[in-house]
Amino acid sequence: MKSTRIRPVIGLVLCALMLALVFSPRVSALLSLPQQQRMVVGQEDVIQLELPLWLQDRLEISLWHEGQELYPAVEDPALTLGRVGKDLYEISALQPGNAQLKLSLFGYIAVRTIEVEALPARTAVPGGHSIGVILHSKGVMVVGFAMVETDTGHSLYPAREQGVQIGDVVVEVDGVEVRDETELARIIDRRQGQPTTLKIIRAGEAMEIEVQGVYCRETDRFRIGLYVRDSVVGVGTLSFWNPQTGQYAALGHRIEDAGTGQMIDVQDGRLVSASIQAIKPGRPGAPGEKIGVLSENGLVSGDITSNTEAGIFGNTTQKITNPLYGRSLELSYAHQVQEGPAQML
Repeated sequence: MKSTRIRPVIGLVLCALMLALVFSPRVSALLSLPQQQRMVVGQEDVIQLELPLWLQDRLEISLWHEGQELYPAVEDPALTLGRVGKDLYEISALQPGNAQLKLSLFGYIAVRTIEVEALPARTAVPGGHSIGVILHSKGVMVVGFAMVETDTGHSLYPAREQGVQIGDVVVEVDGVEVRDETELARIIDRRQGQPTTLKIIRAGEAMEIEVQGVYCRETDRFRIGLYVRDSVVGVGTLSFWNPQTGQYAALGHRIEDAGTGQMIDVQDGRLVSASIQAIKPGRPGAPGEKIGVLSENGLVSGDITSNTEAGIFGNTTQKITNPLYGRSLELSYAHQVQEGPAQML
């Protein structure tokens, strides 16, 4: 009888001790260590574990690399771990790779596992070069409606009347891919007034609209009454160039159609050098503009693979240097960026 009464008491005491241990500042700091940590090759990071003395002697910290369970001897590890003080441990990133930082009691009771990734150092050549942009969209964008005057004198807007809207992108006609406005006009005329199915992209959604071409007395061909645009030409500024991959970033903002405000989905494009002739200053509500002449024989040439909210991206055909800044700059990863003082080049 006496032992059965003591057991609940012992259980309550152990639970109280466990809660006190978990909620103590030092132990809770141990349990709140991150589950993942990223480092850049060449970087050293310090982990400080301010634990009670009785726990320090029983806590083991080890670094395990991929495959170490099967092949204990890891040559040229990506990361190393060393003890530099009573409660200080230093992790060094030697080369790209992954490892697990394991914390355990008595060597077998797991307390915490931290996934550590060593990332390669990256550099970039700062930009500032004036560039010319020649961009072709996927399909053709509707930028307006044209009146079609029939041979009987009626004025019609066939595409608008069937629901086509400004900003729509026509990508196919009767299953045939459309690359430019000439190709669209040729297909419509060839149908000789038969119903034609347009596949369009509107606000990211694909849909089909059936339109019937109408004979136009003025142009002597069948039309559906659309003004479309399939390319954009302009000038801007190179942001940076990556010497490791040959990739570049430019503009720092998206390219959109001036008439509709829609972002242009890239089919293909070219990047060339530009010579700036004049600057049109900006004013409230209207951005400034660089006016220049495109040059095929400059410091910059390449392709355009994507048009995003952060600018345009692609690959260059030759090495790019900055005559005003002779060295590459080391780039930070997102986890390294912090608020604070900054310097503008």
